[in-house]
Amino acid sequence: MKHLIPFFLLAYLVSCNKSGEKPAALAVRTDSVVMASPGGCQGDSIPCVSFKVTFPRIAGLSKTAEDTLTRALARLPINVDNKPMELAESGRRFLADWTEINEEFEGATAPWSFESNATVLIASDTLISIKVWSYQYTGGAHGLQETHYINMHPVTGARLSLDDFLRPGYQAVLTAVGHQAFREARGLTPDEDLEAAGFEFPDGFELNTNYGFTGNGIEFTFNIYEIGPYVLGPSEFTVPYRELAAYRK
Repeated sequence: MKHLIPFFLLAYLVSCNKSGEKPAALAVRTDSVVMASPGGCQGDSIPCVSFKVTFPRIAGLSKTAEDTLTRALARLPINVDNKPMELAESGRRFLADWTEINEEFEGATAPWSFESNATVLIASDTLISIKVWSYQYTGGAHGLQETHYINMHPVTGARLSLDDFLRPGYQAVLTAVGHQAFREARGLTPDEDLEAAGFEFPDGFELNTNYGFTGNGIEFTFNIYEIGPYVLGPSEFTVPYRELAAYRK
């Protein structure tokens, strides 16, 4: 499975593969790990726990890149110690933790759930970009969702960033265009005050480093609580590649 990459990104990545080594043709398929308490979860009123992770398996990656991807996917938000863990082991631990607490409180524990979905944005012989969305609920007023990205080379397994693609000096343009894209995504006028709208940028608008590469541009996500209260939700927007063409390496 291949996706078209804008020329300046493709040209850079091909040129940086100095060894000339290329992966075999890539093929993407979807796999999953699904677990639940006996009887499953039929509704919010039934004490239960569920765990579901959907993730890609990409045939044709080098062994180094495959190991890099496996480690990256294993760092789920559920792993509070931030140590890579096999997905099945993460699921078993999640169910075990709920069972222990549910027994302690004699069946009065709220239903728990964890769901994660990793989607391939680009899979070519020069760039792998994956968007990982997750949602976790372990009681309380609401659950918590997060989005993160994995950007890597399919041969070397190296994690890739914008600095790999663009010459120095691009940051100011990226921030300006990103600011505009953010306002459009959030339905804000060009001169509307960000603080008055509920967003927190103490030093003025700044982009984070949470981004992935799509067929249309660089997709950024601010997760819940990152720049404002829960009620504002996440912010997702795209900076078109054409806006940064002058800075291509």
